Amino acid sequence: MTSISAITNSTSNPIQSNNSTNPVIVYIPDAEDILKLDVSILNSNNTERPQSVQLAIFACAEPPGPVTRPGVNAVSGTGNFPSESFR
Repeated sequence: MTSISAITNSTSNPIQSNNSTNPVIVYIPDAEDILKLDVSILNSNNTERPQSVQLAIFACAEPPGPVTRPGVNAVSGTGNFPSESFR
C-alpha cells in the first residue's frame, strides 16, 4: 500500500495519508468517542490486493471512576427455597 484514507463518525471528510513508505493517519487534535472507522486503500505498489493488512490503533483513555458493588445478602437454612427469595 502506498496511500490510505480514513473517515470516522466525527470527521466530515476522509483524511489521507501523506507517507507512501508507511501510510499512517494521525488525528490532531485527538478524536474522541469514535464509533465507526472506515479505512480505504487508495493506491498500492501493484494491481493485486494486499495479502494481509495490519491496523494499529493507539489510544489513551481516562481511567474508570470508583466502582461500587452491591451488598450480598446471606441466605441461611436448609431445604428448597422458592425462586422468589433470590430476586
